[in-house]
Amino acid sequence: MFGDPRRKQDDATPVRRRGARALAYVVFVGVLAATAALAIERNTSVQNARDAQRKAESTEFVNEIDTTVQNLSSELDRLNELMAGAAAFDAAFGNVGQNSLSAFLGLTSATERFPGLVDAIVIRDQRALVEEAADVEPGFATRLETEAQTAFDEVGANFAADLAQAPFINKLERLVDEQTSLAPFLSVHEVDGISVSAITFPLESQSAGPGWAAIIFDNDLFLRHTLAPAHRLRSTLTHTGLPVGATELVYVGPDSVEVTTNAEERFEAHIGVDAFGSEVILEASKRIPSLGVDRGQVWVLAIAGTALGIALFLALRTLERSRATAVASALSAGRDRDALGRRLRASFERAPIGMAEIDATGCLVEVNPALCKQTGRTRHDILGRPLSMLVHEADRQTHINKVESLITEKVDAVQGEHRFQQPGGGLVWVHESISPIATDVDGPRTWLVQCQDITAQRRAAWELAQQALHDDLTGLPNRALFLNRLKTALARASRNQTQVAVMFIDIDRFKVINDSLGHEMGDEFLIQIAKRIGTALRTGDTVARFGGDEFVVLCEAVHSDSEATAAAQRIQGAFSEPFLLGNNPTYATASIGITLSSPGESSADALLRDADAAMYRAKDMGRNRSEIFDHSMRSAILARMEIESQLRNALENGEIVMHFQAIVDPHLHTPVGYEALIRWNHPEKGLLGPAAFLPVAEEAGLIHLIDSFALRATCEHIVKWVQVYPAAKNLYVATNWSARHLGRFLQQVEQVLEETGIDPSQLVIEVTEGFLLEDSDASLKALEKLKELGVLIAIDDFGTGYSSLSYLTQFAVDYLKIDRSFVTKLPEDK
Repeated sequence: MFGDPRRKQDDATPVRRRGARALAYVVFVGVLAATAALAIERNTSVQNARDAQRKAESTEFVNEIDTTVQNLSSELDRLNELMAGAAAFDAAFGNVGQNSLSAFLGLTSATERFPGLVDAIVIRDQRALVEEAADVEPGFATRLETEAQTAFDEVGANFAADLAQAPFINKLERLVDEQTSLAPFLSVHEVDGISVSAITFPLESQSAGPGWAAIIFDNDLFLRHTLAPAHRLRSTLTHTGLPVGATELVYVGPDSVEVTTNAEERFEAHIGVDAFGSEVILEASKRIPSLGVDRGQVWVLAIAGTALGIALFLALRTLERSRATAVASALSAGRDRDALGRRLRASFERAPIGMAEIDATGCLVEVNPALCKQTGRTRHDILGRPLSMLVHEADRQTHINKVESLITEKVDAVQGEHRFQQPGGGLVWVHESISPIATDVDGPRTWLVQCQDITAQRRAAWELAQQALHDDLTGLPNRALFLNRLKTALARASRNQTQVAVMFIDIDRFKVINDSLGHEMGDEFLIQIAKRIGTALRTGDTVARFGGDEFVVLCEAVHSDSEATAAAQRIQGAFSEPFLLGNNPTYATASIGITLSSPGESSADALLRDADAAMYRAKDMGRNRSEIFDHSMRSAILARMEIESQLRNALENGEIVMHFQAIVDPHLHTPVGYEALIRWNHPEKGLLGPAAFLPVAEEAGLIHLIDSFALRATCEHIVKWVQVYPAAKNLYVATNWSARHLGRFLQQVEQVLEETGIDPSQLVIEVTEGFLLEDSDASLKALEKLKELGVLIAIDDFGTGYSSLSYLTQFAVDYLKIDRSFVTKLPEDK
């Protein structure tokens, strides 16, 4: 009634099977459809990446072509200028027997300024040249071989014969026949596998008549110089040998370069450039980098089984995503490299130190603005030039040797200091380091140059050396530098069999001038003295200052005593005019000691010692004179040293004594006082006056001991006289004080007055003008203190300094002792 249930189950089985097959088919078709959609999407993204890469590479290729064409045009312009200069030079100086063009290239250093330029020749009488070539006579080859052989030894003797072949001669013959000899032309030749070009242009010499000149350069070197800086182009330079427009090539300008690709995925371009009326073709090519994507994996999805369809779909989907990530990473890495390159370029351009890149020939291929500033030249002026040509001539050969040792890999890096010679004459000191730049195996080797400007450090070091070897006040050499020059002069005199003269100069009475006018005027006086001495010397003589008012002169190549004496007289003559110190004209004289070296004598210290001895002799003989050293002067110095040694013990041994000279009233003929006079009762030489030992005591620093002794001895004698002769209390005794220490001076006067108990009005202290004027404020206070003690004051040798009577209103003095130079002639001179 309801039928058999098993039959219904059997009928459902085929339906389930058909459903399962349909489901499997749907799944299979779905997998294929998904795979196809994924492949299409993937191919589209890959193609877009390829198009973007191709566009970027094409733009970069066009830019490099543009740069190369500009460089080539610039070099052609420079060659055009070179031809004009050569023609002008030949017109003025050319002759048949001289290759004036080669001479011109040598004079202008053109072979250094034009990379690849090999040689140049001059050919006279072009008609005869054509005839010789047409008859294939050996004379033409011999002539060209003779003129070009020297510069083309590495090319070989076939060069001249090759030039004599058809392209060169046919062009020349056609130009002669058509009377178009004013137009230069360019021809290309193969010589032993080397491509060379000859730029031929007419000459018009005054002496040798019309002719032709050919400038010959190596195409490989020339093209390498004119290529874009990236050096990524593979280029060739060819010449059609025909006038412009005679070929089927179409000139394409830099702004509209036609770029095509071939089956090898390589860009190609052909650009024509007009070179002296001829077509020069630049052929360039560049391979397009491949992204390296493998499409074979896409088809694996199409043949996958139904059972593995879903798994394969998921696997391919995952793989696709991974490859997309890899492509994105590659593009990102490329952008990172470009960004890094831009940062490195910015660092190079903005670096505060000079930086450059040189090639294997030592020529500059890149420079930064800092190096341009150091060399004083523009980037265009120095690119392509050897780095060593910018170095100062004195440092150039050393620099060339260092660069050669680096390029030949004898050393890994070089460092050193040298000068850059700027066009305006300026010099810049730099510390330079050169090291290799890591490149690809097949890439050209280059080296990085770094130059640190050390001019300021050099100048500071020089100024320190100047300060160490020169006098701060006058700028003259000091003792150390003078001794060094004297030793060098003695060695030179020994080789040349000549003599040197040393003059020791001491300014007479400088102490009086310095004490009277003050130290500031004293310094100005010494500066003027130094200039006066310098004007009296020969070129090459040396004047130095040893300190104070002591100057020393070195004269080389002196042959006699009279020659040295004449130099001393010139110095003394230079002092004849007054020195203007402020508004005061001041006169000065000098005492000069001279000594000459003798054969075999090489002691600089001995010469200085002898010149010093001769100077003291000049002072002892009355000053303002010169004396030549003799050995008796050395004895006098030894005697002076002996006096100094004995004087140190004379006070302790009681040999220094006081004598007293009466001061008499001329009307009453009675003494009013006494002047204390110091004497040395020498055990061997007898009684010595102050002139025999006081100057030695002052130089040896013993004068304050003698002054103290004289002060105490004078006061003790006053005490004795008053005790024996009561009337002596109305007399005064004058004693000198020569030392400069005011504190010690006042302390000793107070102490002696207190110990002896004498009436202070009986003591007269004699001081000099210089003592009062050296420090007027301190001197005024000292005199006021003495007056408070009741001591009388006298100014000794008044009028010998540079004081005026107005000073008497400042200092409380009781007596003036007029210097004897003012009164010695009073009885005779009305």
